[in-house]
Amino acid sequence: MEMTNGHGWSIVRVSSAPVPKYSKYNRCTELRRVYDNDIYKLAKILDVNSCWRKLMSIIPKRLDAQACSAAGALKYQEISTKEGLKYTAQEISLIDAERLSAGQSISQVMIDEWKISGKQNERPTVGVLLQLLVHSEIYSAADFVATHFLNEPKPDRPVDGPAAHISLDLSSEDLSQDMEVDEGASFQPNTSALNAAAAQGRGTGMNLDYFDKHMVRRDKSVPQQLENGASSSVPVPPPRVLKFSRQQRNTDSSAVPTTKTTINTASSASITPNMPNLSILNARSEELAPANVQHDN
Repeated sequence: MEMTNGHGWSIVRVSSAPVPKYSKYNRCTELRRVYDNDIYKLAKILDVNSCWRKLMSIIPKRLDAQACSAAGALKYQEISTKEGLKYTAQEISLIDAERLSAGQSISQVMIDEWKISGKQNERPTVGVLLQLLVHSEIYSAADFVATHFLNEPKPDRPVDGPAAHISLDLSSEDLSQDMEVDEGASFQPNTSALNAAAAQGRGTGMNLDYFDKHMVRRDKSVPQQLENGASSSVPVPPPRVLKFSRQQRNTDSSAVPTTKTTINTASSASITPNMPNLSILNARSEELAPANVQHDN
């Protein structure tokens, strides 16, 4: 705070009172008063693993939201047992089957329906939303509401269980601890053993690239010369192939005579119509012979 003394000098006094933290909303702010951009960010978190279903299934009926907005004021077990739940499984399925527009979230549809339902004192507030998120163990959304909506610290999590906080930071004690390794263990090869294995591999000519490029192609049907100078015998086909070849030869030999007979019959049938019929000429010569004899007499 700036003040002026009698000499005209300005004096600045620093107040020891804590500076109040600024927050967009308070616990009594109704959800229908929250900006759409903030509702959209919250809905994107609730979309993960369909967490909006879990939140919607535990919303109590006829809840005095203004009276239950303060921290710890929501007696969920007592209210839910006395009044019952607000939404049924069928109504949750209707929300799930809602046709979404471009860029719309299914969790946003659920929040839009919930924030305008009920009478004036039954409309949900930010404080009721935060307590329901903690009760349903949706801590990712609860942390977002606490830090971005109310500017409060994150709610406490259970020590054990799936909702417990997992720390990824390693302490200096954990980093200073060395892993105990038995240097004399047989399953850990030393440098000399590795070098000996590499030298042995080079000595045996294990060069696959060289072998593939210079591999000689051989015809297995032709006898190949062995290393000692002798020639190998012709490979014998398996018994099944020999049996099939014998059957094929027998079939061919039995079919040859039939083919020849058919050819001879066809050739004789084709030649017979082309031969001249001389029986008529012979008959006329026999009939004319007696007539010539009578004429001479």
